[in-house]
Order: sequence, then structure tokens, then C-alpha cells
Amino acid sequence: MKVIDPQLPFVILHNAFTLKPRSFVRMPVRFIPTHCQSYACELKAVVVDGKGNRTITAILRGSSVV
Repeated sequence: MKVIDPQLPFVILHNAFTLKPRSFVRMPVRFIPTHCQSYACELKAVVVDGKGNRTITAILRGSSVV
């Protein structure tokens, strides 16, 4: 599985994972805001297997407060 980097202020440390069938992986996402506001973006992961490429999309949301 290959993860496409999300937009700032969301940061992931690893962008490729190897998974066995019927398993899962924890994917830590860091939220490093630069301004006091709400943020949102999409995190996309491309799964490559014998059936072709499939895309999984997760929506990331975060708010920063002072």
C-alpha cells in the first residue's frame, strides 16, 4: 500500500506499508498547524494487488486553538 502525502498541516512519517490479507496497519498522522483555524484535507492510499489498483480515501480534519 502506498500513501499519497496529505497537505500541510497534516504530516505522515511513512508512505509505504506491506499488509497481509485481512490485516490492518496503524497510520499515525501528525497535525502541525501554522495558524489558528480549522483544517481539512484528504489522505489517499493506493492498494496494489492482483485485482488492480484501488484507492482508499480518508478525510482528515483538525482545529487549532490558542
